[in-house]
Parts: sequence; structure tokens; C-alpha cells
Amino acid sequence: MKELMSKKEKEQFIKDFRKKAEEVLHNTLGKDYDKYIHLFPFNNKFNFHIVRVDNFDDIIFAEINKNQNDDVVLHDITKLATDNLNINTIHSSETIAYLFENKYFSNINQNNILINSIVSLSGRLNGNYPSPNNYARLWITGDYRKISKKFTKRQSEVVTFDSNLLNRSTFEFEKMIEDVNDDVFTNNLNQVIGGYNKGWFYISAAGIGGLIETLLYKTIINYGITDIQKTKAPTKIVYSKMLRQLNKETRTYPDNQKIHFENAEELALELDFLTRNKVSHHSTFIINEGHVHNLFLSLKDVYDRYYMPSLRYANTDHKSS
Repeated sequence: MKELMSKKEKEQFIKDFRKKAEEVLHNTLGKDYDKYIHLFPFNNKFNFHIVRVDNFDDIIFAEINKNQNDDVVLHDITKLATDNLNINTIHSSETIAYLFENKYFSNINQNNILINSIVSLSGRLNGNYPSPNNYARLWITGDYRKISKKFTKRQSEVVTFDSNLLNRSTFEFEKMIEDVNDDVFTNNLNQVIGGYNKGWFYISAAGIGGLIETLLYKTIINYGITDIQKTKAPTKIVYSKMLRQLNKETRTYPDNQKIHFENAEELALELDFLTRNKVSHHSTFIINEGHVHNLFLSLKDVYDRYYMPSLRYANTDHKSS
């Protein structure tokens, strides 16, 4: 049976799609490109699924993949679609849902499909495959309509934005900067605060995750546990293990130098890392002010609960045994 698309045609489809998507996004967002580009999912890699419905029409959808490259997968359902009223290109999303329900796409994770990427196209380039340029425009149109209110309203109208939030004594950022006394930490925190004040919540949330890890790392070092330096990229599991260790080792220390880390604290840390990981690993996860606020509270909690006791321990000439 003749291949629906050659390898060269697949490569050309991907190349043309990426180029057109970039052009449309730049032309649409203009000077706000850097500010809003994170709301669009195109930094992911995709499996582009082209579903051939009949001799003229295709339905295309994109599945986020974990590979380093994009790919194109062809599905010929022309026989299945014949006289089947459940399959039509007018209601393309319903057609794809029907196919999933009937186990047609057995090897595709439905959770990785981007809903606005489901597009119907008529006509084919050289009679062989749908236009990647038209696909890019139609997909981005769907995304843009969904979030366009963010571009037409001022940031203060989109969220409950409190410009004084970061000046409240609750967070004590000035004291935190003084106590940590690390130029890199200070610079990163200033960038996070600057991004927050501009409403760049995605960037701010991603930055706070790194600050939390920095304080945890410094906490471990302050207690003289150097094993963590051998770990290239410590994970939540590593930090939890070492905090559990410190929970035991510091029981006889003065109260202001003790580490309390039991089930409740471990659960709180788990939730902090889950929020941070949503930001770092899932670009389609929409971040709002509430997420950033919670992460700021988490940063303050790690500072109070773990870093400050460790700093007092490290600065004490006569350390408790």
C-alpha cells in the first residue's frame, strides 16, 4: 500500500508548521511576544496526527511527546468513515473523541492531546497532505481566542493584583536577603519580584522553585552534611531524606537550632514541589497570582522553618552535641 506521506513530506510539514507558527505568534503578539508567549504550548515537541477522513478532508491534532523531535503520524480512516455519521469534519473534536471511545487510537495518551490543536482541513498540497501553514494559523486562532481577554484587558483587570503584596512584613524579603547573604540568591529573588510586579506569573513561579531549593541546599550545608555536594541535581526525595536525618540529629539542640521534619512537614514540602514541577515541566499549565502567592509562602516557610535554624547553628561558636 502506498505511503500516505513520504519521510521528506513529513519533514517538510514539520518545518513549515514551525516556521508559520513562529510568524503568526510574532505578528499577533508584537511587542508583547516575550510577555505572553509562555501561554502558547509551542516549545513542546509533538506527534502531529493526520487523520484522513475522505478523499478531500483531514483532521489534525497534536500530541505532546517526550522525544527530542517532532513526528508526523498518518491514520487512514476512510473505510471506517464511510456512511458513519459519528465521523465528520464539521465537528472534528467530537469525531476524535468518538475514535478514542472506540479504541481506535490505542497507543495515544489522550491526556497529552491539546484540544485547540484539533483542526479540520480541506484540500491537500500536491494532493497528498494538508497545508501546515493553514494548520498553524487555525490552531493558534483557537488558542488566541481562549486567552485573548488577557491581551485586551489590563493586568489588574485579569487578576486580583496587589502591587503592595511584596512589601508586606509577612514575606520579609529584605531580611531574607540579608540573612542568606548570597549575590546569586539576591539577584534571582529580585528578578522574581520584578516579574511578579509585571504580572509575569509563570516566570515568577518558576524562579521561586529554584530559590526554595537554594535554601534547602544551604540548610543541609549549614549543618555540616556535605554528602549533598556529591549529588548533581538533588531532588525532593534527597532533601526529604536529609531533613529526616536532621530531625533526629538536632533533637538535643537548642530549640532555635532544631529541625522539625515529620509527616506534616514532608507533605507540605511535597505539595511545594508539585506546584513547582507543574511550572517547570508542563508549559501548558496556566499560572495565576494565587500559585505565585502560595510559592512565596512556601519560600518564607522554608526560610523560617529550615534555613534560619541552620544559620543559627552555623553561627554558634559552641555548637550543641
